[in-house]
Amino acid sequence: MKRKTHAKLSQFLLFVSVLLGIALFACPAAVSASSGGKLIMATNAEFPPYEFYEGEDIVGIDAEIAQAIADEMGMELQIEDMAFDAIITAVTSGKADFGAAGMTVTEDRLKSVNFSDTYTKSAQVIIVKKDSPISTPDDLIGKKIGVQLGTTGDLYSADIEDATIERYNKGFEAVQSLLSDKIDAVIIDQEPAAVFVSQNKGLKLTDEEFTTEEYALAIAKDNKELLENVNKALANLKDSGKLDEIKAKYISADENEEESDAPKKTGGKLIMATNAEFPPYEFYEGEDIIGIDAEIAQAIADEMGMELQIEDMAFDAIITAVTSGKADFGAAGMTVTEDRLKSVNFSDTYTKSAQVIIVKKDSPISTPDDLIGKKIGVQLGTTGDLYSADIEDATIERYNKGFEAVQSLLSDKIDAVIIDQEPAAVFVSQNKGLKLTDEEFTTEEYALAIAKDNEELLENVNKALANLKDSGKLDEIKAKYINAGDEEADSEEQEEAAASTVTADDDESSGGLKEALYDNLVSKGRWKYIVNGLIVTLKITLLAVLLGILIGFVIAIIRSTYEKNGSLKFLNALCQIYLTVIRGTPVLVQLLIIYYIIFASFTNKIVVASLAFGINSGAYVAEIIRGGILSIDNGQFEAGRSLGFNYLQTMIYIILPQALKNVLPALANEFVVLLKETSVCGYIALQDLTKGGDIIRSQTYNAYIPLLTVAAIYLALVMIFTYFIKLLERRLRNSERR
Repeated sequence: MKRKTHAKLSQFLLFVSVLLGIALFACPAAVSASSGGKLIMATNAEFPPYEFYEGEDIVGIDAEIAQAIADEMGMELQIEDMAFDAIITAVTSGKADFGAAGMTVTEDRLKSVNFSDTYTKSAQVIIVKKDSPISTPDDLIGKKIGVQLGTTGDLYSADIEDATIERYNKGFEAVQSLLSDKIDAVIIDQEPAAVFVSQNKGLKLTDEEFTTEEYALAIAKDNKELLENVNKALANLKDSGKLDEIKAKYISADENEEESDAPKKTGGKLIMATNAEFPPYEFYEGEDIIGIDAEIAQAIADEMGMELQIEDMAFDAIITAVTSGKADFGAAGMTVTEDRLKSVNFSDTYTKSAQVIIVKKDSPISTPDDLIGKKIGVQLGTTGDLYSADIEDATIERYNKGFEAVQSLLSDKIDAVIIDQEPAAVFVSQNKGLKLTDEEFTTEEYALAIAKDNEELLENVNKALANLKDSGKLDEIKAKYINAGDEEADSEEQEEAAASTVTADDDESSGGLKEALYDNLVSKGRWKYIVNGLIVTLKITLLAVLLGILIGFVIAIIRSTYEKNGSLKFLNALCQIYLTVIRGTPVLVQLLIIYYIIFASFTNKIVVASLAFGINSGAYVAEIIRGGILSIDNGQFEAGRSLGFNYLQTMIYIILPQALKNVLPALANEFVVLLKETSVCGYIALQDLTKGGDIIRSQTYNAYIPLLTVAAIYLALVMIFTYFIKLLERRLRNSERR
């Protein structure tokens, strides 16, 4: 009897675990081949002219051929972009119906997939620099050669004697390495090679090809019907002449493309990571982030034909966002340093600045030497933070935002602030009691941070910056904001911010509580930061609570079952590891790991945050429910068995209802804690309730109104939640009496 019961329980828990796995890992986005009128093509859209991005669309020879095939079959085409070496895996696993990426038929690939009839002939060719002595395949012996991972160039180059093969995820990365003299040659398909050479003056093709080949579409071996339909469609395209039209459209266009110093117009979205608390380089105006860096980024995006998206986050998270792929580049008045160069590349510099010292007007500090032994405020992760560490006997106070350091200076919590020159000028102009010392702390230059593996973007950004400098537009952008910051009398916003600045000494001069409330919550629609942040907080909390309950119930049942009868040993061990890791690490660290590492390529921040907080909460909910289960007398189990219930039925119908009544107050407390824990979402650039208050503080320099407003809203939410929990407890008690 026990074995049957335990077997059923194990089956039930296995089923629930599968559902949990789906909830955790399949919810972001899973692509599956569809037979209901949709034809899914797997490709690598870094292979012009066969497939490449134009705006947000993937176009090219393969894309048009695939669309024509879909039209002939009466189906809707869906194109999925992925790494080249993942295409065949996507086809064999059913994630895609077929693969097309200038793909050559080889014996190794035929072991995994079938191929359609070939639709074009091509060749693997050799790209070299114009002054290279390499002219034939024989000259490649002993050389360092770049290829795209998984391509036939990768396959065939392995036979070159004494050659060093460098494998890249994308063809243009190999070309960039050639331009940077990191390799001697690139072996790649003929048509993309022609495009790369036309776009880079210093490159050429060798006279002799490396090898010839034919392209076809890869289709799963068990999908004979699709293979037959694709071959019929290809035959019709060849007979009608449409196939030749498609190829001529792209190949002739690429051959006639003129060389240009302008950045390549790649289309798509360009994501900039910044810290929008750094006027005049980036700051909020209403709901928009504006400033010198924002306008430079917009001009670069315009030159590249891309849409700019700005992500606001903590300054010390910017480089992490760039290296993890969450952002394309970082811009926040960022100085080039040796430590940063270990993680990212930097564009050409676009402005010179300095680290300066802000002090109160009656301060005796006037030079960097006067900072010895003083308490100094800096923004975390900035060069001010870096250089201040060398000041003898100084106490360094690190703040997430520059304006927080200025607020501490105004409140006499620190003696000075070291910060960048232009933001310092804005802070001083907005606060009458502050001044800059006559002597600067240090000088520096600003540049844009770009991932080390994104050489193409680096080149395009540098071209765009050069054009902005040559046209004078860069100087116009800087003058627009820096001059505006110097003319306090002409700036309504600065007057408003200065009027709303509140310190311990000038509280009475702030215009009173009514004016402060107006400045912080009504003026310029600042209440929207609070409302929008509240909506985000509630969404994350609700999703995390549901996930936490699901995880908690499953783990509690597994652990309590093990403790009662010793079964489910393996699952119990996994649960203990999960509980140890989650309860032993801070929720903020878990959030950053999930966002920047586990879900590095996933962009929906609300889903990621909900997963992080839900997984964290599940560990605590599990122990609460387990304690409730173990608090129920064993006689209840025996009573259930005497009624004919098996173990699982006894647990569901008798034990769990009683356990939930016992642990309801503890569960309610956990949900309250979860609501408040979501306040760290700002670390992944999510504008939650707390972040909304921070944005208002950065604009008004008023600490108490935004912070008290945010605190009051959290308190109100907790009180409302607690009220409903008490009603539920009362109803449960009344039901027991009846």
